[in-house]
Amino acid sequence: MGVKKVVVAPESGFCYGVQRAMDMVERALRNGQKIALLGPIIHNPIVIKQLEMQGARIIEKVSEAKDDEIVFIRSHGVPPDIYEEIKKRNLRYIDATCPFVARAQRIVREMSQKNFQVVIIGKKHHPEVVGLRGYAKDPVVVTEPFEVEKLSLKNKIAVVVQTTFRKDVFEECLKKMMEKKFEEIHIFNTRCFTTDRRQEEVKKLSKYADMVIVIGGKMSSNTRRLYEIARKYGKKAYHIEDIPDIEKEWFKGVEVVGICAGASTPFWLVEKVVKWIKKEVKGNAGEYTVTNV
Repeated sequence: MGVKKVVVAPESGFCYGVQRAMDMVERALRNGQKIALLGPIIHNPIVIKQLEMQGARIIEKVSEAKDDEIVFIRSHGVPPDIYEEIKKRNLRYIDATCPFVARAQRIVREMSQKNFQVVIIGKKHHPEVVGLRGYAKDPVVVTEPFEVEKLSLKNKIAVVVQTTFRKDVFEECLKKMMEKKFEEIHIFNTRCFTTDRRQEEVKKLSKYADMVIVIGGKMSSNTRRLYEIARKYGKKAYHIEDIPDIEKEWFKGVEVVGICAGASTPFWLVEKVVKWIKKEVKGNAGEYTVTNV
């Protein structure tokens, strides 16, 4: 039969925080400023390569920055000691920390100063979580619900969550945590609201489509969450970064293709994939639809 319809999730494309960071770095590059990106500004190798072609340089440590460069702090945020190191060297910097991440950082700092033990629910080595840990005195990071049972915590705790973390896992971790006895517990849902929308969209899309293609960097946490949800609720799901990752065999017996993308995936890449499907896959894909399903 061939592909008859391609449905694109409405939230596909850069989220607000990523778009804001991209606007900031591209503006600086257009103004002729020398930029040193402190780690990838976003988790998308295609976008990072484009920025490098425009003159941006990737560094892993502040010590690698040159005196005439502006250090660019990524959307995931960094711990306080990074700012201190930048100031000690008298370097200029641009802070592109996502506002949702910055809010979580403020909460962690304030609750830690009030002598609450901070519990961060998220991926231990994700750059956002690494940054959040720097704002607390003795933080604990939880990634899976079963880890909660092993925790030895103080009587006063404050809970935050990685902005792009899976909603269902977050809620299960909270459920386990509420089974413990605490003198005082404060729970802050610091997840980004667009993360919720994207994850709900891919759940609906997966149930509707014969196959879902998730577009985004393989290192992108929020993109991997979308892929996990698509696999859980859908018939077939694939995670790609670009056209070369696609195999024509995937489309056998597929009439409706669902497409969604991570928060660090530009919408032009989504359109590129749609055009490839219309050109390379037999059948009549027609015009793609950006809609809720």
